[in-house]
Amino acid sequence: SINNCGDWGEYCNYLLNSFDFEKEVMEYFAQLFKIPFEESWGYVTNGGTEGNMFGCYLGREIFPNGTLYYSKDTHYSVAKIVKLLRIKSTLVESQPNGEMDYADLIKKIKRDNEKHPIIFANIGTTVRGAIGNIAIIQQSISELGIERKDYYLHADAALSGMILPFVDNPQPFNFADGIDSIGVSGHKMIGSPIPCGIVVAKKKNVDRISVEIDYISAHDKTISGSRNGHTPLMLW
Repeated sequence: SINNCGDWGEYCNYLLNSFDFEKEVMEYFAQLFKIPFEESWGYVTNGGTEGNMFGCYLGREIFPNGTLYYSKDTHYSVAKIVKLLRIKSTLVESQPNGEMDYADLIKKIKRDNEKHPIIFANIGTTVRGAIGNIAIIQQSISELGIERKDYYLHADAALSGMILPFVDNPQPFNFADGIDSIGVSGHKMIGSPIPCGIVVAKKKNVDRISVEIDYISAHDKTISGSRNGHTPLMLW
């Protein structure tokens, strides 16, 4: 099988892989989401859920006692991720249009006395297509006296992540706008015949979870370990 096992940026003794193609795919998405390639790391996932788990996992590793905040309109995968990661979480109300209720977010961060919130922002909700306002979220948290380095912001862009980069004056959604990680779908808007996704994060954060695996002579930073080597070819 074509198996992209581990980190596409390193030598792996399992040579039947598509790492060279995956690297070029990640270069494209780093540029698309406005982060220098050398400051980023990501990979081709099995789908949006894995990308969301990767982002939440990074947030938890940086802030082990932090609380994950997500809205009622968030994708159902997040409830699973909360259980799998055994992470503290708080459900935030949604506005009628599907956006997170930012006032309720701040009220609950205050209630929890949370100093290191992990924010799950929707860039296109499943039913209403609502896009969370990254700028308002950051401004509101700043007004609580929490510095930007003291919280984590993941963007679930499975639905709209491959629309916003190509429209004039899009809502804030990328690394230049302040996110820490982003996940998109490879089959929803791109149309890959095999379900897949893409996750991009800051390399300095990903390095925290890197583990050396002796029998493949490489490091692994991924959730799934062995990965489909065909999907990077489809995306490429």
